[in-house]
Amino acid sequence: MHLHANEKKVFTLFPKLPPELRDRIWRHAIPHATDDSSAVFFHCVEHLTPWYAQPGDPLYGLTESNLFLRYFYEKLDAVPVDVPLLKVNQEAQTAACFHAPQLGYEIFQNKEQGCPIIARRMNPSKDILYFEYGEAENMIVSGFDQMEALDEVYSLYPTPKHWGICGRNCLSHDDGYINEMLDFYDYFHTVHVFISDRDVELQRHNHGGVQATRIEPDTCGGRAWLYCKEQRQWKWAEGEVIGTKELNDKIELCTFDIIGHAYNDKQREDVPEYYIQPVVAKIIEF
Repeated sequence: MHLHANEKKVFTLFPKLPPELRDRIWRHAIPHATDDSSAVFFHCVEHLTPWYAQPGDPLYGLTESNLFLRYFYEKLDAVPVDVPLLKVNQEAQTAACFHAPQLGYEIFQNKEQGCPIIARRMNPSKDILYFEYGEAENMIVSGFDQMEALDEVYSLYPTPKHWGICGRNCLSHDDGYINEMLDFYDYFHTVHVFISDRDVELQRHNHGGVQATRIEPDTCGGRAWLYCKEQRQWKWAEGEVIGTKELNDKIELCTFDIIGHAYNDKQREDVPEYYIQPVVAKIIEF
């Protein structure tokens, strides 16, 4: 997916244009990081830690102690982004690496292939925080233990809105598993249940701070299990059944006691629905 430094190709569309004009064309060929599609970011328990809000933070003054349990998703490994300019020619590659940081990206080096990787950090409003088997409940326990040791009044700092778990987590826990997750972290409102979770977890390796592969959720036109705030009930949306009947039945049971949870809070008025979506993993090699 990358152009090696010793590869030189001629882009015949405008070889005689002035360098300044060519550079502008390259610049406008790079999409902004905020326009990138959603991707999976792997959870790391070390990024969950007590934190005191400072003046200027939007939640400063919310409590007298200003103490929060915060998940620093900004520190998660970045995900690679396919920027076609890297594969055009050396000039385009140089331009892409120069302009990418201005558009919300970071530049990494793939030492094995000797070429740059353009990547981005997590966007908590659309990307998925993925928990491998057993990690979600471990995070909850870790959070409680850390805050109990401080013996102070604290609040939860807003976390990424979309979580991903493996289907094995649903099938191996009692019916209140997802309910417990929501009780502890009620800022998130989407759970992606990866039915091909072993495929996802095999991809967990990186190149010096950037994931070696990119993983995206693929609904395959499947249905989602929705909670409608106005109707105060759960129902399946239209679509194909994705995954086994056992998994789909378990998703229904997991949410049996969540009716109305958190959606009466003013902070959740902007969330029209809560949903659980069975998905498969779309794995993109870089």
